[in-house]
Amino acid sequence: MRRARLGIEPANKVFIDTDQLRRLYVKNKNNARQVAQELGVSYNSVKNRLQKLGWARSTKESCSNPKFKEQMRQIRIKTLISKPVLESPNRLEQAVYNTLDELGVFYQKQVPLFNKFVVDILFPQNNLVLEIFGRY
Repeated sequence: MRRARLGIEPANKVFIDTDQLRRLYVKNKNNARQVAQELGVSYNSVKNRLQKLGWARSTKESCSNPKFKEQMRQIRIKTLISKPVLESPNRLEQAVYNTLDELGVFYQKQVPLFNKFVVDILFPQNNLVLEIFGRY
């Protein structure tokens, strides 16, 4: 059944003020979802209108936006913090863990540092990190 029959206006027929669209998308550099939310229309309506006007951004331009970088940083932090400690390390990591246990060295496995990356082994007393590359 067509959208018009359901009482829903199709994405290409929705009225969107071009001046507001230019202000939000081009000048404020909001993404299409944020613009759609601000204007109270569907994402597809905004996307179709942007394509029709030829205002699509390049990936490089979108990814260099400070808002986007901050969003990606927050997502990365959540991923690192919520990621459980690896239960089955590779053979080389396991050999190093076993050796350190035999020597009685205190260490921590798979620790997120600076909310940016996870290191294989952290020696907290010495502020030392050991990264193990299985294939190299």
